[in-house]
Amino acid sequence: MRHPCSVIKKIMFAVITVLIGQSVVFGSSKIHDIRLDRFFSGPIAQTDSEYYVHGELAFIGSGIFESLFMHYQIDGGEVHTTFFDNIGLNPQIPFYYEADEHWVPSSEGNYDLELWFSGLNGAPIDEGVSDTLLIEVAVYEYLPARELVLLESFSSQNCGSCAIVNPQIRTMVNSNPENYSMIFYHPLGYENSPLYLFNPRDHDIRRDFYGVTYTPLANIGGLFFGPAEFVKEDMMDLEMMKPAAFEIDASYYFDNDTIYAEASAFSHADFQDQDLRLFISLTEDEVHFDEPPGSNGEQSFYHVMRAFVPDAGGIQLGDLDAGSEFAIEVKRHLDVSIVDTTRIQLLAFIQDMETREIFQVSRLYYDEPEENDNGDNDGDNGDDDNDDNGDRDETSVPGPDAQPDLLVYPNPATSFAFVKPDKNLAINNIRIFDLRGRVVLTKEIRDQLISDSFRIDTEALEPGIYIIKVETDRGVFHDKLTITR
Repeated sequence: MRHPCSVIKKIMFAVITVLIGQSVVFGSSKIHDIRLDRFFSGPIAQTDSEYYVHGELAFIGSGIFESLFMHYQIDGGEVHTTFFDNIGLNPQIPFYYEADEHWVPSSEGNYDLELWFSGLNGAPIDEGVSDTLLIEVAVYEYLPARELVLLESFSSQNCGSCAIVNPQIRTMVNSNPENYSMIFYHPLGYENSPLYLFNPRDHDIRRDFYGVTYTPLANIGGLFFGPAEFVKEDMMDLEMMKPAAFEIDASYYFDNDTIYAEASAFSHADFQDQDLRLFISLTEDEVHFDEPPGSNGEQSFYHVMRAFVPDAGGIQLGDLDAGSEFAIEVKRHLDVSIVDTTRIQLLAFIQDMETREIFQVSRLYYDEPEENDNGDNDGDNGDDDNDDNGDRDETSVPGPDAQPDLLVYPNPATSFAFVKPDKNLAINNIRIFDLRGRVVLTKEIRDQLISDSFRIDTEALEPGIYIIKVETDRGVFHDKLTITR
């Protein structure tokens, strides 16, 4: 199946041009009264599941924006129309639109979705007022849900508005750790920020990728790029609603000053002739300074980017078909005298470098390997080049394990939970990780009967979200476990 790369280019052009106040025009030089800013639904969909036709636009005429007709059709078929009334917005103010009737694709394939607007402020319904947006949507029988939404935030130590916006963003992300994740950058090298100077190269790569020239800015996959003060929870939730294209299983461990990471993934969609890359980011929960490093008074910084493993250039994946599996092993030297390794989180995410669309985000869990027969447990295949340039050591390993049939209950749990395997399934061990990837509970399984359910005492764990990993003779099972009181 061909992936809709060319169409996403148009969508991203729409996102970029609105930031400089221009009207987006597809295949035309005419400037209409309605500017199509962003389309939220994305380039992939799942059969028998609702595909929301929604996005943002702005009225760029004069007077008050009061009413409008929205139309969409699939492959030139029936036109679906929604009428918006009593809007009451001034020019240039974003207006969120959503079709009353959602599209539910019934079979796999590539579909052309056309979207346009007419009948502005009481004008006839056949009087067009926007360009026609064409989105090619690739539909698959199954797509996994998103694990996390990634917010990338760009800030400055001498930016007064950053000091106002940053706590708001941090509070939003911390309020929903099960669904939200964040990478915080200080990308302006001329400021000599200690956050920047710790790792200039990775800051520069991500700054240049997004074209950051001022702060505060933020990016949410292919859905939003713009002033950070516009980021809201409902925008993060819109990204969470989109299906993912990958399942990712990833882990890491430290050996002295070197961090090793492994990631395996399974693709549920086709990607041809696209610059698709896998990134592994390392953030530190909090970096505090006794004195503010800049003029805006901030002393504490959160979700701070410390490194990408092996670097912020990412790992190119090449062409992928639905059903493809791939795996990588990478490493990087990290100065553990500066970074508090008990307060770090690692994220793996897959991004299209041309459209900025992020197709899945997953947390890495801490998993120190068992010692090999030769006594070498460094996991680097004998390559001891641990210098700061993040030299890559990629090795093919088995793809993500099939998920065995297991039941974890009750979930949410209070003081205990049970793991019940399917018949003829042998469990080797059970481990629980916190959201920073640290092992907080381990249960080794020795003598097991077929009918066994295994009790996990969780009373000593703080309320919150955890990852439970169950290793069996037929694969590894991962699930989220919520603990309440």
